[in-house]
Amino acid sequence: MRFGILGPLEVRTDAGEPVPVAERKVRALLARLLVDPGRTVAVDRLVEDLWGGRPPKHPRAALQTKVSHLRRLGAAVERVGDGYRIAAAPEDVDAGRFEALAVQAEQAGAAARVELLEEALRLWRGPALAEYDVLAGEAARLEARRMDVREALLEARLEIGHRGGVLADAAALIEHRPLSERLRAVHMRALYLDGRQNEALASYRMLRDRLASELGLEPGPDLRGLHRAMLNHDPALAPAPRGNLPAAPTPLIGRERDLDALLAALAEARLVTLTGPGGVGKTRLALAAAAAAPAPGGAWLIELGAFDTGVDAVRLAAAVAEAMGLLESAPRIAPGGAGDPLTVLKGAFASKPPLVVLDNCEHLAEPAAELCARLLAACPGTRILATSREPLRVPGERLRRVDPLDADAAVRLFADRAADADPAFAVTPVNRAAVAALCDRLDRLPLALELAATRVHALGVDALAAQLDDRLLDARARGLPERQRSLRAVLDWSWRLLSGPERTVLTALSTAWDADLETVAVLCASQLAEHEAAAALAGLVDRSLARTDDSSGDRRYRLLESVAVYGRERLREAGAYETAATAHLDRFTRLAEASATALRGPGQRRWLRRLDADAANVHIAFDTAVRQREAEQAMRLAVALSWYWFLRGSVLEGARSLAVALGIDGPAPDGLRASALFWRSCYAAMTAPADGLTLADAPKHLAAMTDQHERARAELFLSLTHLGVEDTDAAEAFAVSAGEYFEAAGDRWGSAAVDASLSWFAMLRGDLARARLLAERGRDAFAAIGDAWGTLQTLETLAVRAESVGEYEDAKRLNLQALDLAEGLDLRMEQSYRLSRLGRVEMLRGDLDEARRLHRRAYDMAVEQSVAFCRMFAATGLMFTARRSGDLDEAERIAREWLPWVAGPPMLADAYTMLLAELGFAAEMRGDAHDALRLHRESLAAARGREPFAAAHAIEGIAGARSLLGDVETAAVLLGGAAALRAHAGIPLPQGERFDVDRIAGRLAATMGRKAFEAAYERGRRLNSVAEVAALDT
Repeated sequence: MRFGILGPLEVRTDAGEPVPVAERKVRALLARLLVDPGRTVAVDRLVEDLWGGRPPKHPRAALQTKVSHLRRLGAAVERVGDGYRIAAAPEDVDAGRFEALAVQAEQAGAAARVELLEEALRLWRGPALAEYDVLAGEAARLEARRMDVREALLEARLEIGHRGGVLADAAALIEHRPLSERLRAVHMRALYLDGRQNEALASYRMLRDRLASELGLEPGPDLRGLHRAMLNHDPALAPAPRGNLPAAPTPLIGRERDLDALLAALAEARLVTLTGPGGVGKTRLALAAAAAAPAPGGAWLIELGAFDTGVDAVRLAAAVAEAMGLLESAPRIAPGGAGDPLTVLKGAFASKPPLVVLDNCEHLAEPAAELCARLLAACPGTRILATSREPLRVPGERLRRVDPLDADAAVRLFADRAADADPAFAVTPVNRAAVAALCDRLDRLPLALELAATRVHALGVDALAAQLDDRLLDARARGLPERQRSLRAVLDWSWRLLSGPERTVLTALSTAWDADLETVAVLCASQLAEHEAAAALAGLVDRSLARTDDSSGDRRYRLLESVAVYGRERLREAGAYETAATAHLDRFTRLAEASATALRGPGQRRWLRRLDADAANVHIAFDTAVRQREAEQAMRLAVALSWYWFLRGSVLEGARSLAVALGIDGPAPDGLRASALFWRSCYAAMTAPADGLTLADAPKHLAAMTDQHERARAELFLSLTHLGVEDTDAAEAFAVSAGEYFEAAGDRWGSAAVDASLSWFAMLRGDLARARLLAERGRDAFAAIGDAWGTLQTLETLAVRAESVGEYEDAKRLNLQALDLAEGLDLRMEQSYRLSRLGRVEMLRGDLDEARRLHRRAYDMAVEQSVAFCRMFAATGLMFTARRSGDLDEAERIAREWLPWVAGPPMLADAYTMLLAELGFAAEMRGDAHDALRLHRESLAAARGREPFAAAHAIEGIAGARSLLGDVETAAVLLGGAAALRAHAGIPLPQGERFDVDRIAGRLAATMGRKAFEAAYERGRRLNSVAEVAALDT
């Protein structure tokens, strides 16, 4: 909420709607709390302030009633100890905003100080707190501060030469503050500058006499010095030249930090050049800085845009002199004479150096640079502020790049200008996202935002966004130079200044999202040598048409969207767009194909970063292939990226892209089409069956793959995706077949990957020793190769093996090593997995709080990456932890949330059986035996045909349900049978995983007696198969 005490008490919502506060005591309470927002006022103090010496019978209850009334209005009144406070920031109260503006003005230049102080005074709507006698002291303090600000405003207006009204205002204020020396100085200066020296001196004598008679004091040294200067007609008292800066038609929005930085630069350097793309607001920022910066000789704007190329520095100097009224017309005599404009400027600048603003220097860079160099050398104290789309390269030049607005400022500017055209327009929670997206598409360029904002009234935000591509460049404004009335005019101006190679690079770069230097050279290779492309690209950067970005580790270059649209238009006009787009497609197809091998080895980290940086270009290239109906190109690109998509967890993107590529009606080699079908089938299993494709379809395409190396990699991938899903022996056979090829081919990476795969099959069979041997061998091989992803996979096998035998410290150490590798590769999906693994280890160790924290981190990371499988893995960890800590509601909620999601894909069959079992255990812990039995039987049915330990988990649950139903004998045998199944699998339950088994066994032993339980349990231990054990549950 917003509050006003600088006048009648006022309350408004954040949206500006008034909130009536009718009851007098409620208004008084609010006013008292607002005097010092955030500070606690004691109850007794509030009672005294509200009721004085006549409090009600129950004053605290009466006060609580008033507080409740305020709260119903929406005011955040808090009880703190034996008092109340209003939870409002100083800026929520007009008095706080007033003080902040006054303090800010103290640090600003004169022109900015005038704007800030005027804004502060506009907050006053009448006498402060006039309704409340008890607050008279605070009201007097605020009124005194108001008078201080009025004095400071008059002083600042005189400083910038705006003398109109100052004399009358100063005289009126003296009536209220007759002994203020600061105010008296303003009055004296205003009289003196108006040519009324005698009256100025008389004003001084009036104050001097009054100080002596009333206080026995003399005026201070500053006022006495001003008096002496007036007596001596000191030239320093003469008014400074005003300059010729135009008044700002609208407020400067979003440039507060830029303005502060520019003013600081002007205080340190004599030549500051603002660079940046056309339409970014260089001129507007320069004018704001010139108005605020101190300049003894005034601030003068010289607009160079009207000059054609070919003028020299002397002609530009004449333009400066003419603007300042020092020459009537351009010089007609030889340079160096008395009428030489440079000589004229030197003489004029000697006593009062000005601030010269040279606007739009880019097309006159050489003569403008010469003028700046000569002025700086000849006129000490003179400062120059230039705007240009490229540096002037003058010694001592300080460059300040003006970038597009940040997201919030862009929205503010758009909203402000749109409201000018349509007063009903406002940014609301409903349209904020659309406005922000529109601003982003306009590159957050002020000119583009202002032009677009004028159309909101007619089109609305959504329709305006839909028409941007067609009309972005042609929206026009009035009241600006012709070259600035539309983005097209701005860009046409820039295009005319470009060399042939620069135009070639600009149009080539317009087909890309962004590009590194190598890509730019490749895209231009048919027209430019590599060094020519590099030099032209540097020219575009200097001219602010291309931006650089080093955030990915390698420098990349990008055009603003408006420049890119313009570049593509130029290509279309020349009939060259499709040729350029095809060159872009070829470049990124070859890059993707190179990555398929490079991502398997020591260059993995670098190539992951490279493909990440070029993700948008890959999308553009793929869209080009689809638009051109190039089935072969689309399949080449999608197949080449399949391993990258897998590493990054972008399986859904891969599945969709492969489906689109396969759907193009066009020729493609049979082997390539087989590869695309293979990867599509594999990805279908990782997401959900689609288009009739399942994991079982993938092996059908192996025989048609013509590249043996690619086929071996496909077999290896099949072994991983079939793991625990299809027939284990068949899945392992794929890995063995791939291993034979890799060994014969001398492929160290392939052999290490096969070891990693086979280690998992050994784990499934319970051969933990062999699993460890293979995983350690694969780990060592991957480490020698330098493949961090492969090392990470082997560490997971080793960590799961350690966890399965209860070696939790070792499991934690291995998972931490894997997490470190995943973070180094920035594999967010793998990081989420490792955090979940660490969370599980902590749960098994009994630290449920740490387990919950790690699983929550894993879940949040998975949500951030939109990887559903990782979310499920982390969520089930939270589910296990919740049930162990007794939060059955939360455990059941998570299980039911994810059960539909895992019910389809074959790869998630184990998760499906597990979730059913978890729901069964939760029902059993609640005492609902029948529901528990039903759920565990469903889990057992889903586990049939899978690994024995999956069935064992369901059978343990059935034993628990039967124990509640009183069938304790059968329950004990079933519990023993589940233990036998685990033993046959080679993975008996370690201590940390015995939560349910020990709980159920304890119940049975207590009910049956220890000996009877053990006898029944041993009968179950003698069973040998899932069928035998399950047969007991009839």
